[in-house]
Amino acid sequence: MRVARCELRVARNGLVFAGLAAALIAMPARAEDLNLEAWWRDACLWEVGSNLEKVPAARKKLIEAGAPTLDFLIPARLDAADTIITRALSMVITGIAGSPAQPPQSPDLRNQAFSGLINALTSDKPNVRRNAADLLGQMGATEAADHIAPLLKDKDARGGALAALGALKAESCVPDIAAMARDPSVSERGRFTAVSTLGAIGGARAQEALLGFLSDKTATIRFAAQYALESLRSTGALVSRLRDPDRRARLHAISALGRIGERSTRSDLKALLDDADATVRGFVVEALGFMQKPSDAAWIRERLVTEKDEFVKGKLLEALRRVESGGTE
Repeated sequence: MRVARCELRVARNGLVFAGLAAALIAMPARAEDLNLEAWWRDACLWEVGSNLEKVPAARKKLIEAGAPTLDFLIPARLDAADTIITRALSMVITGIAGSPAQPPQSPDLRNQAFSGLINALTSDKPNVRRNAADLLGQMGATEAADHIAPLLKDKDARGGALAALGALKAESCVPDIAAMARDPSVSERGRFTAVSTLGAIGGARAQEALLGFLSDKTATIRFAAQYALESLRSTGALVSRLRDPDRRARLHAISALGRIGERSTRSDLKALLDDADATVRGFVVEALGFMQKPSDAAWIRERLVTEKDEFVKGKLLEALRRVESGGTE
């Protein structure tokens, strides 16, 4: 009987020890047991030569460490402008907190990263604010859009805000982004980026704002709006601007429709072949050339007989050569 009881105690103790061992193995490593500083230093090296294995290995260790890494990086390591460092931040933080392309390690870790980055948006350091906004965008944190939007008025951090709001397709922020793009105190580059961001966001409100920028006094802004509308394939909206009182808007609308190449707009464009403005006529001929038909040769030859403007004649000759070299119905 005593032998049996002794064996039972030994068995119970063995189970206890086994449970403790398993618990110890499952426990996350303490921050002080991790070599975060050294891993981070290696994670920020160029991936060349002997670093081709070292850099990814260091980033992997940081990602696997999870919560301690987030505490280590946010906000202290966000104060960086070097692209190699910001790339390392991106890969490690999204590796832990997730992105639209990959899930987070856990909801708790995503929440930890999200909270830290939201707090960093109000840092007194511009790099921290800018990188925090950019990282929230890379995480796909759509709920952060309203927190990021105020940075559009922050000349030191608005670049990160635009990158984030474009990535998040934050339609609610379209009015604020459009206001920034119209602000004459903002640099031309900043305005250009704001207009491009409207194209990245898309949607009816962004499209309407972009149409307005086709009349902007600055050429780079007009072309940014045109390219954005082309990428959105906003044919209906562009057709509505073909008779805009502003000549610049008309020319950009014509050019954009030509580049989109939607043949359903041919009749709208051909209606402008008799426009009093020779530049408009030339742009229309060029646009129609992008959606040519073999039957176009007939009306092009007729126009060559009656057209007086040399610019338009040149465009007609270019169009005729394209048709004769292989247009398709």
